[in-house]
Amino acid sequence: SRAVPPVPPAPTTPTTPPPAQPPHPVASPPSPHPRSRGVQPVIAIALVVLAIAVIGWLAYAAGNDDDTSAQPRAGRSSATGGATGGGSPSPSDQPRPEVTADGMEGFIEDYLATVTTDTKAAWEMLTPGFQDASGGFGRYNSFWKKIATADVLSAEPDPASRQISYTVEYQRRDGSKTTDDVTLRLDGTDERYLISGES
Repeated sequence: SRAVPPVPPAPTTPTTPPPAQPPHPVASPPSPHPRSRGVQPVIAIALVVLAIAVIGWLAYAAGNDDDTSAQPRAGRSSATGGATGGGSPSPSDQPRPEVTADGMEGFIEDYLATVTTDTKAAWEMLTPGFQDASGGFGRYNSFWKKIATADVLSAEPDPASRQISYTVEYQRRDGSKTTDDVTLRLDGTDERYLISGES
Protein backbone atom coordinates (compact mmCIF):
# COMPACT_ATOMS: atom_id res chain seq x y z
CA SER A 1 0.00 0.00 0.00
CA ARG A 2 0.95 3.56 -0.70
CA ALA A 3 1.83 5.76 2.19
CA VAL A 4 -0.39 8.83 2.68
CA PRO A 5 1.59 11.99 3.41
CA PRO A 6 0.57 13.79 6.54
CA VAL A 7 -1.70 16.82 6.17
CA PRO A 8 -0.08 19.95 7.52
CA PRO A 9 -2.15 21.77 10.11
CA ALA A 10 -4.15 24.79 8.94
CA PRO A 11 -2.41 28.04 9.71
CA THR A 12 -3.83 29.76 12.67
CA THR A 13 -4.79 33.39 12.34
CA PRO A 14 -3.50 35.40 15.24
CA THR A 15 -6.28 36.90 17.26
CA THR A 16 -5.86 40.71 17.40
CA PRO A 17 -7.57 42.33 20.34
CA PRO A 18 -10.03 45.01 19.35
CA PRO A 19 -8.67 48.52 19.61
CA ALA A 20 -9.25 50.06 22.98
CA GLN A 21 -12.03 52.61 23.08
CA PRO A 22 -10.84 56.02 24.20
CA PRO A 23 -12.06 56.74 27.67
CA HIS A 24 -15.16 58.89 27.86
CA PRO A 25 -14.42 62.29 29.33
CA VAL A 26 -15.70 62.57 32.79
CA ALA A 27 -18.03 65.53 33.02
CA SER A 28 -17.24 67.88 35.84
CA PRO A 29 -19.98 68.16 38.41
CA PRO A 30 -22.38 71.01 37.73
CA SER A 31 -21.83 74.19 39.68
CA PRO A 32 -24.33 74.49 42.48
CA HIS A 33 -25.12 78.04 41.26
CA PRO A 34 -24.71 77.96 37.50
CA ARG A 35 -25.81 81.66 37.08
CA SER A 36 -24.12 83.19 40.08
CA ARG A 37 -21.07 84.29 38.13
CA GLY A 38 -23.13 86.14 35.57
CA VAL A 39 -25.65 87.66 37.98
CA GLN A 40 -23.22 89.11 40.49
CA PRO A 41 -21.64 91.64 38.06
CA VAL A 42 -25.10 92.67 36.91
CA ILE A 43 -26.22 93.26 40.49
CA ALA A 44 -23.05 95.23 41.26
CA ILE A 45 -23.57 97.45 38.20
CA ALA A 46 -27.22 97.98 39.15
CA LEU A 47 -26.26 99.03 42.68
CA VAL A 48 -23.70 101.51 41.35
CA VAL A 49 -26.25 103.00 38.95
CA LEU A 50 -28.82 103.22 41.74
CA ALA A 51 -26.33 104.93 44.07
CA ILE A 52 -25.45 107.48 41.36
CA ALA A 53 -29.16 108.13 40.75
CA VAL A 54 -29.82 108.66 44.48
CA ILE A 55 -26.87 111.05 44.82
CA GLY A 56 -28.01 112.98 41.76
CA TRP A 57 -31.56 113.24 43.09
CA LEU A 58 -30.35 114.49 46.48
CA ALA A 59 -28.18 117.12 44.80
CA TYR A 60 -31.10 118.22 42.62
CA ALA A 61 -33.44 118.41 45.63
CA ALA A 62 -30.89 120.42 47.61
CA GLY A 63 -30.55 122.83 44.70
CA ASN A 64 -34.30 123.30 44.51
CA ASP A 65 -34.48 123.93 48.25
CA ASP A 66 -31.85 126.67 47.93
CA ASP A 67 -33.74 128.26 45.06
CA THR A 68 -37.04 128.05 46.93
CA SER A 69 -35.62 129.57 50.10
CA ALA A 70 -34.06 132.37 48.09
CA GLN A 71 -37.28 133.30 46.29
CA PRO A 72 -39.20 134.59 49.34
CA ARG A 73 -36.27 136.78 50.26
CA ALA A 74 -36.21 138.18 46.75
CA GLY A 75 -39.95 138.68 46.91
CA ARG A 76 -39.73 140.54 50.19
CA SER A 77 -36.92 142.67 48.81
CA SER A 78 -38.97 143.53 45.73
CA ALA A 79 -42.04 144.26 47.81
CA THR A 80 -40.13 146.76 49.90
CA GLY A 81 -38.43 148.36 46.93
CA GLY A 82 -35.00 147.02 47.80
CA ALA A 83 -32.55 145.86 45.19
CA THR A 84 -31.96 142.16 44.65
CA GLY A 85 -29.37 141.04 47.14
CA GLY A 86 -30.73 142.81 50.21
CA GLY A 87 -30.85 146.58 49.74
CA SER A 88 -32.55 148.88 52.19
CA PRO A 89 -36.15 149.91 51.46
CA SER A 90 -36.65 153.04 49.41
CA PRO A 91 -37.78 156.15 51.28
CA SER A 92 -41.22 155.95 49.68
CA ASP A 93 -41.78 152.51 51.23
CA GLN A 94 -40.67 153.47 54.73
CA PRO A 95 -43.40 154.43 57.19
CA ARG A 96 -43.84 158.18 57.22
CA PRO A 97 -43.50 159.92 60.58
CA GLU A 98 -46.83 161.16 61.84
CA VAL A 99 -48.01 164.56 62.98
CA THR A 100 -50.78 164.08 65.53
CA ALA A 101 -52.65 166.30 67.94
CA ASP A 102 -51.51 164.19 70.88
CA GLY A 103 -47.92 164.35 69.73
CA MET A 104 -48.01 168.13 69.38
CA GLU A 105 -49.65 168.66 72.79
CA GLY A 106 -47.21 166.24 74.42
CA PHE A 107 -44.28 168.17 72.98
CA ILE A 108 -45.54 171.48 74.41
CA GLU A 109 -45.97 169.93 77.84
CA ASP A 110 -42.44 168.52 77.69
CA TYR A 111 -41.09 171.88 76.53
CA LEU A 112 -42.69 173.82 79.40
CA ALA A 113 -41.45 171.24 81.93
CA THR A 114 -37.93 171.58 80.50
CA VAL A 115 -37.78 175.35 80.16
CA THR A 116 -38.60 175.88 83.85
CA THR A 117 -35.78 173.57 84.96
CA ASP A 118 -33.09 173.69 82.23
CA THR A 119 -33.22 176.70 79.92
CA LYS A 120 -30.16 175.53 77.95
CA ALA A 121 -31.84 172.25 77.06
CA ALA A 122 -35.09 174.07 76.22
CA TRP A 123 -33.17 176.52 74.02
CA GLU A 124 -32.21 173.59 71.77
CA MET A 125 -35.92 172.88 71.23
CA LEU A 126 -36.18 176.08 69.13
CA THR A 127 -35.17 176.33 65.48
CA PRO A 128 -32.17 178.56 64.78
CA GLY A 129 -34.49 181.09 63.15
CA PHE A 130 -36.73 181.31 66.21
CA GLN A 131 -33.69 181.53 68.47
CA ASP A 132 -32.69 184.66 66.58
CA ALA A 133 -36.25 186.00 66.72
CA SER A 134 -36.24 185.50 70.50
CA GLY A 135 -33.34 187.91 70.88
CA GLY A 136 -30.68 185.32 71.70
CA PHE A 137 -30.20 183.06 74.66
CA GLY A 138 -29.52 185.87 77.16
CA ARG A 139 -32.92 187.48 76.73
CA TYR A 140 -34.62 184.06 76.58
CA ASN A 141 -32.96 182.94 79.80
CA SER A 142 -33.71 186.18 81.66
CA PHE A 143 -37.44 185.68 81.06
CA TRP A 144 -37.66 181.98 81.93
CA LYS A 145 -35.44 182.02 85.01
CA LYS A 146 -38.23 183.95 86.80
CA ILE A 147 -40.79 181.18 86.09
CA ALA A 148 -41.01 178.27 88.55
CA THR A 149 -43.71 176.23 86.79
CA ALA A 150 -45.78 176.42 83.60
CA ASP A 151 -48.93 174.29 83.34
CA VAL A 152 -51.05 173.84 80.22
CA LEU A 153 -54.69 174.48 81.07
CA SER A 154 -56.09 173.78 77.60
CA ALA A 155 -54.69 173.17 74.13
CA GLU A 156 -55.95 173.16 70.54
CA PRO A 157 -53.39 171.52 68.25
CA ASP A 158 -53.83 171.61 64.47
CA PRO A 159 -51.74 168.87 62.81
CA ALA A 160 -52.52 170.16 59.30
CA SER A 161 -50.80 173.51 59.93
CA ARG A 162 -48.55 172.28 62.76
CA GLN A 163 -49.84 175.12 64.93
CA ILE A 164 -50.91 174.71 68.52
CA SER A 165 -52.78 177.26 70.61
CA TYR A 166 -52.84 176.76 74.37
CA THR A 167 -53.57 178.53 77.61
CA VAL A 168 -50.76 178.30 80.13
CA GLU A 169 -50.60 179.23 83.80
CA TYR A 170 -47.23 180.50 85.00
CA GLN A 171 -46.19 180.48 88.61
CA ARG A 172 -43.36 182.89 89.19
CA ARG A 173 -40.61 182.22 91.66
CA ASP A 174 -41.95 185.01 93.88
CA GLY A 175 -45.17 182.98 94.25
CA SER A 176 -47.41 185.03 91.97
CA LYS A 177 -49.38 183.44 89.15
CA THR A 178 -50.47 184.57 85.71
CA THR A 179 -52.04 183.04 82.65
CA ASP A 180 -51.27 183.57 79.00
CA ASP A 181 -52.64 182.47 75.63
CA VAL A 182 -49.90 181.31 73.29
CA THR A 183 -49.86 180.04 69.71
CA LEU A 184 -46.69 178.33 68.47
CA ARG A 185 -45.69 176.97 65.10
CA LEU A 186 -43.84 173.65 65.06
CA ASP A 187 -41.49 172.00 62.60
CA GLY A 188 -41.00 168.25 62.43
CA THR A 189 -43.12 165.28 63.42
CA ASP A 190 -44.09 163.35 66.51
CA GLU A 191 -40.62 161.84 66.47
CA ARG A 192 -39.03 165.27 67.00
CA TYR A 193 -40.52 168.75 66.99
CA LEU A 194 -38.87 172.15 67.11
CA ILE A 195 -40.57 175.48 67.80
CA SER A 196 -40.22 177.57 64.68
CA GLY A 197 -42.33 180.64 65.52
CA GLU A 198 -44.94 182.34 67.68
CA SER A 199 -48.16 184.01 66.67
